[in-house]
Amino acid sequence: MHRRRICRTAAAVALTGVAGCLDVDGPVEESSTGEPDDPADGTDQPTNETMTEDVPTDVIDSDRITAARLMTTGECEASGTAAVDFGTRVIVTGCLTGHNGCAEPVVEAVSDIEGGLRVVVGEEDRSDPGTACTQALVQRGYELALEFEGDLPAAVEVVHDDAMGRETVVTDSGS
Repeated sequence: MHRRRICRTAAAVALTGVAGCLDVDGPVEESSTGEPDDPADGTDQPTNETMTEDVPTDVIDSDRITAARLMTTGECEASGTAAVDFGTRVIVTGCLTGHNGCAEPVVEAVSDIEGGLRVVVGEEDRSDPGTACTQALVQRGYELALEFEGDLPAAVEVVHDDAMGRETVVTDSGS
């Protein structure tokens, strides 16, 4: 009899202690897909949502680029990889390693280099304060579309600056 009461009391104390860490009554935010995101539902933010945003102009050091858009594509399988597609514009598709469950790809720099263009893609935690994120490494996909005035660059070098360090993952000349 006493054992059951002790177990129930211990469980109640443990749950009370954890309850202060969870924001179960916090606001429900709406994601870019129009679906509600509830940071208290026990899942990491974000999940496999697709979000598209303009790349800030202060990270672009090239007069030839007229538009740059980054689309985060959620989880991916081949971290540390990227591919470059030369068509009417340059499309960089890749997968990098985030430092926690809330990490998302971000463009850190786009610059002209001798013989082409260098693109640096990093990761950062863009979650709201108080959001619980797993402390495990995650793989996050992205697609970066670059539009140019005039000819496309002769080559594109893609660098990942993520939880695994800074590394050139591909250099593609489009031929």
